[in-house]
Amino acid sequence: MRHITYFVVIGSTIALGVQSAAEQPTRKQKDKPEGNGPITASQLKQSAKQLEKIALAFHNYSDDKRALPTNQLSTDKKPLLSWRVQILPYLEQDGLYKQFKSDEPWDSAHNKKLIAKMPRIYAPVRGKVEPGMTFFLAFGGSNGWLKAGARLPNSFPDGTSNTFLVAEAAKPVVWTKPEDLVFNGKDVPELGGLFDGKFHAAMADGSVNRFRKGIDASILKLLIDPADGVPLPADFGIDTTEVPGTDDPHKIPADAKAILDKAESLELLSLDLQTPDDDRKGAFHGWKVLGKKVIDKAEVRKSLVLAFENGVAEYKDMGKKCFLPRHGIRVKHAGKVADFVICFECNNVRIYVDGGAETEFLISDSPAKMFNDILKDAGVKLPAQPKK
Repeated sequence: MRHITYFVVIGSTIALGVQSAAEQPTRKQKDKPEGNGPITASQLKQSAKQLEKIALAFHNYSDDKRALPTNQLSTDKKPLLSWRVQILPYLEQDGLYKQFKSDEPWDSAHNKKLIAKMPRIYAPVRGKVEPGMTFFLAFGGSNGWLKAGARLPNSFPDGTSNTFLVAEAAKPVVWTKPEDLVFNGKDVPELGGLFDGKFHAAMADGSVNRFRKGIDASILKLLIDPADGVPLPADFGIDTTEVPGTDDPHKIPADAKAILDKAESLELLSLDLQTPDDDRKGAFHGWKVLGKKVIDKAEVRKSLVLAFENGVAEYKDMGKKCFLPRHGIRVKHAGKVADFVICFECNNVRIYVDGGAETEFLISDSPAKMFNDILKDAGVKLPAQPKK
């Protein structure tokens, strides 16, 4: 399987490009998220990263199948399951994919139960919608690419870098339902439900861009139609405005630091690469847990937290691209949970506060020895170290 790196436009910069259960949605569908606060840089970055991974899954699926994934239909053309289900094996969700009955519709008695298992990659990063709903939709209809037999690059004669593959729609749908945006060449489908009119879109070449609110319909038609034969204008709507409140990658985010400083419990975990054959129950944000040590002695906990914070404070360079974490930390305070997934090899930490959007910051490798010593003293197996 081919794996390629794509780039995501976040504001005026370019950044390089895990699973939670949700309850089954009720029948009443909300048209837009509720409880939206200010748009943050981390939300924009996370949603763009999710789209990037989805686009990569499309490309890897295409490499294997010699065709793009499309919504699955029965022999009598009745809708069964969405493309979002078809690409699950390419999102490290092969186990979930095998639970579906592919010859039954998305709302059959069996398949309906799986709506609750929507992977986090499809989940909105902002606002509140019914569980099991996603804003990531492709473009069907007479003038959209989403048709049986669609291929890369043949189905995109205008150019894969000039055509939308998947975008953030105005309204969410059930992730397993074969429902997408319909474009007939005239009426432009609505976009931008996550970010108050702004939206991200993955192009057919795998790149991801953020677009301004209120793009002229004539330009959107060119971006959606893969074969209109009309060149894009120089300005086709990419949003390059800076978003205030950008997270400092050299500091622990304030919400996570508050939980870390006042933690009532702290666990240090030994992590290893998850494989398709591993039991994913109890995995730590997609990584296999080899063992863990509850740090219950106040002096040890204080030393560990201090080493962790010093490692963040002293590292002022940029992280590398590997991300093969071998350590994790879970802290709890006042009912809130902060999870840190740490790769000392590439100096990156990914953090999840109360199951929210993934954010990142940087760390030196100075705490690694202390972490390993604590785990070894507790008899916890450590993963094999990378070859230098």
